[in-house]
Amino acid sequence: MRSLRVVTTGLSTILVGFIIGCGGGGGGGDDTPKAKLTAKDVDTLGSSAAKMLPGCEYNSDDVAFAHMDEQVLGSYRMLHKEVLLFNKKNKVPLMARSVHIVEAGGCGGTLTKEGTHENGDEHLTYTYDHYCSGDATKQTVVDGVVSVEKDQTPTASGPKLNSMTMNTQGGGLTTTSKANGETTTQSLVMKNVVYTAAKGSTPATLTVGKIKTTDNKGKVFELTGAEIETKGASGELPTAITVKKATYKDPDIGLVSVKTTPLSDSGPATITVSGSEGTVEFKTTDTSVGAFTATMDGKILGRLDCSAAMGE
Repeated sequence: MRSLRVVTTGLSTILVGFIIGCGGGGGGGDDTPKAKLTAKDVDTLGSSAAKMLPGCEYNSDDVAFAHMDEQVLGSYRMLHKEVLLFNKKNKVPLMARSVHIVEAGGCGGTLTKEGTHENGDEHLTYTYDHYCSGDATKQTVVDGVVSVEKDQTPTASGPKLNSMTMNTQGGGLTTTSKANGETTTQSLVMKNVVYTAAKGSTPATLTVGKIKTTDNKGKVFELTGAEIETKGASGELPTAITVKKATYKDPDIGLVSVKTTPLSDSGPATITVSGSEGTVEFKTTDTSVGAFTATMDGKILGRLDCSAAMGE
């Protein structure tokens, strides 16, 4: 399941990365024409993916190396972790009317969770105030506010999640990262990011109205209209993920559409990126290998290699 962890981390962080991810445009309202993809653009897309996916690198005849930029993902990962673990760490009584919890960061700052909780439903704001994680050599500081709304059903063992909606407030989240003597700053904006839990034979889904990230160089990446389907579960990870559709705007290439075949812990998989002209396919015969070939018009142009993440 190592490779699926890479893929699922990718496909949730890929939401702030490349293939569904460095952000979101405007919920289908973006009338920007799609880019005309060329073979040269394959390297740009592959390099962007490598920068956003933990433990990945992209190689081609023209691009020797493109390591992932771990820092870009800091705010999203931290938020995802805090939201995911909130109910586990804080057993709020079913009829509680208010919530006010302040947590200290590991290396400074605070995270305040405040709002209401009634019969399982929650309306909370997560306020990051110089909230720091890491140590003296590598740390991430997050500032900003996120609203989190959960529709839940009370049960004897605790609230059962039906759906969760996340939106950043104001200018979104700002992440300042320090590592290897360098300091970088990025921002993340989310609008109508909705997770709906599986019910019966209906799989769980994640839809994205808009996610926008701005990197340390001021480049803006956007994602809109994403529909992602997940099936099965292994602990906290799904056993298969399918991107039904997504629109991604790259600052160097332009607007493209993204979809995938089911990505599972083994077997063949394809990530398809299409412009108004030209289609790039990132293909693997076995996701457990952790490597995808970049193909256009039947010709292999490069390789997105995530095998290093397999040992994490």
